[in-house]
Amino acid sequence: MEPPLTSAPTGTLVCVVTPWYYKRMAMMGGLLAIFALWFYKDGQWTWPEERRQAEVMTDFRRLRDDYDKAKAENRLAAWTEETKAKGFPLNPEGMLIKSATFAADKGWPEDPKLRTSDEIHQQFYYAAGAGIGALIVAALVLLSRKKQLVGESDHFITPEGVTVPFVDIFRVDKRKWDDKGLAYVFYRVGTAERKATIDDLKYEGAVYVLDRVLASFSGELIEKLQTAEALVESPENQDQAPS
Repeated sequence: MEPPLTSAPTGTLVCVVTPWYYKRMAMMGGLLAIFALWFYKDGQWTWPEERRQAEVMTDFRRLRDDYDKAKAENRLAAWTEETKAKGFPLNPEGMLIKSATFAADKGWPEDPKLRTSDEIHQQFYYAAGAGIGALIVAALVLLSRKKQLVGESDHFITPEGVTVPFVDIFRVDKRKWDDKGLAYVFYRVGTAERKATIDDLKYEGAVYVLDRVLASFSGELIEKLQTAEALVESPENQDQAPS
């Protein structure tokens, strides 16, 4: 790692995308890709299998609960035939084993979730959404590779290629600088007002571009948010307070 600069550099500043930005985007894209695969797996295999297990367990319990009734109605032979046809195991007394034992022998939960068709189909929608998100992140990373913030002695050039002369700047908003490394620069193009962003977390050395801006303009500088207490105590609010 390079040692931190002790003084502001001179000449043209070329601020390229920081490794931190690529790392953050890689983590975001990786998580989205994992979610996409996870949702697809649930929709394609896991949830349909849970639904099948739930249907089998429901049928198993129905037959088990029907044993006494079938015996009383002299249709135990038909009951036994249906039970064997479904592959359900009988104990030595000719009754179905307990549902917990049956599920454990299969390696299933005793009460698997009965997933609906809509719930299963939704997993594919979620997978598609997460997959598209991962592709968008990848596209943003590729587009960012060629972007850079450039600072000169009398102007800076945004990553989008817009030139902002220092003499046209009338306001700088630094309220998000300490927490998020963001400063918003307001400037005029003719009679129109425009806004540019200086992002110190994304572009390495952007702080020096901001230093040049602050040293060269004489407009409004916004540095801190007013707290709720300050707003209440302000003379304007006190004059408006109900008597």
